[in-house]
Amino acid sequence: MAKKQIYKFRGVGLDRNDSRKAKRRFDSYRKNYSIDSYSDLALLEELVYLEIRQEKAKELIAQYEEGNYKSKPKHALKEVDEYLEQIINLKEKLGLFKEQEQTDPYKKYIEDVERKFQQHKKENAGDYSIPCAFCGEMLILQFKVKDYEAKKHPFYKGKFLTNDYLWKCYKANKLTKEDMAKILQTSKDYISWLEKHFYNNPTDKD
Repeated sequence: MAKKQIYKFRGVGLDRNDSRKAKRRFDSYRKNYSIDSYSDLALLEELVYLEIRQEKAKELIAQYEEGNYKSKPKHALKEVDEYLEQIINLKEKLGLFKEQEQTDPYKKYIEDVERKFQQHKKENAGDYSIPCAFCGEMLILQFKVKDYEAKKHPFYKGKFLTNDYLWKCYKANKLTKEDMAKILQTSKDYISWLEKHFYNNPTDKD
């Protein structure tokens, strides 16, 4: 395992209590995200500084709302917006939004499903999908050295491109309409069409 970059957190511009708070947050970011180059660590220190300053501005606004101040802290309102813009920019530079997406369990599940679907297409590039002449169900003519073996297609129901397990996940809100369209490589309109004309058909329900 590579040795972590030695970096001394300074907390410039913060009082002692805020500096300790910022240092704990800095260490937490570094523990949970892949931030190790010196330049990125300097950006991270700037990020936690801005987050602490934004929180102090929000506290000032909250005290005004509670009636502790007579005049509205306009500078605090302005600072909250300015800090937010800078915080978002720094998080994008550090790739923190990407890291959050990658650790989301549903996103990982979606990526796994999509990967398996793409792997299936890759492994069966020489296969053919055809409707059965007798029942109309979609079949795969799976290429072998000597002949073909017909198997029921995993991503068709009847002649329609879909998958019952994926649809159950979609209805359970584990997948969005965008996820379904991306996995099946269709449009969102096609998913809407399936929902209206295929899965809502009483003859197709268990």
